[in-house]
Amino acid sequence: MDLLEQGGTFVYRELLSDKSKRKRGTPADGTIDIPRSSQPRLIAERVEVGQLANQLYVPRTSNYTAIDAWMPQFGGFQMTVGKTHDIKGGAADDLAKLGPNGNRLFFLLPPLYYKTFTKKTPQTIEQFAILVPYPEQV
Repeated sequence: MDLLEQGGTFVYRELLSDKSKRKRGTPADGTIDIPRSSQPRLIAERVEVGQLANQLYVPRTSNYTAIDAWMPQFGGFQMTVGKTHDIKGGAADDLAKLGPNGNRLFFLLPPLYYKTFTKKTPQTIEQFAILVPYPEQV
């Protein structure tokens, strides 16, 4: 969560359906700039229309199932350490409230699963994998 709050440039790739991969080919890795949160992360009950742009929000409850964090006008974030992770019910509704560019879900993945992670249902959500490097050991 600290990495998201600080923002920065991250390696990422778009997750495509099998049909899109056949038409467009496998997309190359690129970089994406996640803006620095305008304030320290804010705790919120839920995603709501009109929340501050470029502000990182996290849900108050640990069992908020839709998404793990969000930034209005940027998208939602889902952390996972496993090779699979479904999109939970309510995620599409939450992303729709995030305004322009909000219908995007970024899966934050460790190096072990970054290359093999695949697009999930619903396919109407733009989905991306972001590589989160392992912490460096001192």
